[in-house]
Amino acid sequence: MVGRDCDRYGEEHDLKALGIQDDLVFPGFIPQADLPALYSLAKLYLYTTIIEAFPIPTTEAMACGCPIVTSNGTGLEELTHGVSLAVDPLDSQAIANAIKKVLGDESLQREMREKGFERSKIFSWEKCAVETLEIFNMLVTEN
Repeated sequence: MVGRDCDRYGEEHDLKALGIQDDLVFPGFIPQADLPALYSLAKLYLYTTIIEAFPIPTTEAMACGCPIVTSNGTGLEELTHGVSLAVDPLDSQAIANAIKKVLGDESLQREMREKGFERSKIFSWEKCAVETLEIFNMLVTEN
């Protein structure tokens, strides 16, 4: 688990009782320049949230070929269409099953990587800038 204060998860949950104390590492904040290597080496990117519709890390994970398990019923399902396994973010058993499914199936991992590489090609900062500029130009023209 990465990110600022991610180690709180380990402190707030009894990882030993869950039997996962040896499976999780909490390195904390990862500099942006190091993220591609991390995504590329990861077996899975887990992002099950109920509040975000377009998190940049999800597109970064796709671009690096990292299999994704994410939320259904949010913009994430549309963002990762055909690339991720989408689950109910409030259903811990569904999340666990999806994680097991991805980690236990190398052909699924390979398929998700390939689809992620392809899907990520439609997202770029250049495209975002061009489309944003088009909107600004349209608004100026209308007024």
